[in-house]
Amino acid sequence: MDLYREEILDRYKNPQNIGDIKDATNKATVKNSICGDTLSAGIRISESGLVSEVKFKSIGCMVSTVSADVLADYAIGKNISEVKNIKEEEVLKLFGMDLTPSRRKCALLSLEVLKKAVE
Repeated sequence: MDLYREEILDRYKNPQNIGDIKDATNKATVKNSICGDTLSAGIRISESGLVSEVKFKSIGCMVSTVSADVLADYAIGKNISEVKNIKEEEVLKLFGMDLTPSRRKCALLSLEVLKKAVE
């Protein structure tokens, strides 16, 4: 379990998918009404209809930030239909740790904003 925590902490300190995409084809913002975390997503969809880039901006906790960073990697190469069909369980598995119900909401905020961006 300590290994997972170290990986999560490292991902939080060194996110790969945080920032803006100039000329993003899709954008969305969501807020967790319980804790106040806010996530914005910018997505670039290629001419072939695949997600080619995902960037998040996070004003929130470690769980929501890391989840967004990991989910961005997971979404790249998928088509819009595949993104719309990503399940909550997939995101929680990608996160790699058991979470309390309130922290699950933080982890799933990334999925909410990603799906909103491709609607």
